[in-house]
Amino acid sequence: MAVENGNEHFLCKALQDLKYTQDLLTNTHSPYYGNLLAKIIGTDTIPFFILTNTGKNLTVYNAPFDCNAMYFRIESVECDRNCLKVSLLRSFDIYGDDCQLINEVVKLEKTPTVHTIDLSLITAIQLCDTSLLKNNIFIESKW
Repeated sequence: MAVENGNEHFLCKALQDLKYTQDLLTNTHSPYYGNLLAKIIGTDTIPFFILTNTGKNLTVYNAPFDCNAMYFRIESVECDRNCLKVSLLRSFDIYGDDCQLINEVVKLEKTPTVHTIDLSLITAIQLCDTSLLKNNIFIESKW
C-alpha cells in the first residue's frame, strides 16, 4: 500500500497481522496433538467485513451461489500491489436463507470464490465472531 509519512499504511499492517494470525490457526501443528489450535477455536478462518471510503459495507456478487457477499476470509495481502485477496463467505439468517443484514446473520459459510479488492477503496475492517462459522441452524416446531 502507499507509504504515508515514511511508514506503511496502518490498514495494510492490520491486514498482514490478521493474515498471520489466521495462518497460525491453519498451520500450527503438533506431532502429539495435531492442529489443536484450530480444533480449540473450531475454525481456520477469521471472518470480517469491510467498510469502504463511502462508509458503507463492501458487498461483492458471488455468482456461483447467486448471492451477495459482505463477509470475507483473508487469503493474501499484497501491499506493494495495493490489493487484498479474499474468499467470499456466504451469510445465512435463522431460516437458512441468504442474509445481508448484520443483525440477522446467524451463520457464515466458506465458499471457494476468491475476489481481489483494491486497498485504496477500504477505510476499515471489522472482525466478526468466529462462532458464526460453527453455527448449525435448527428449526424446531412449536408443538
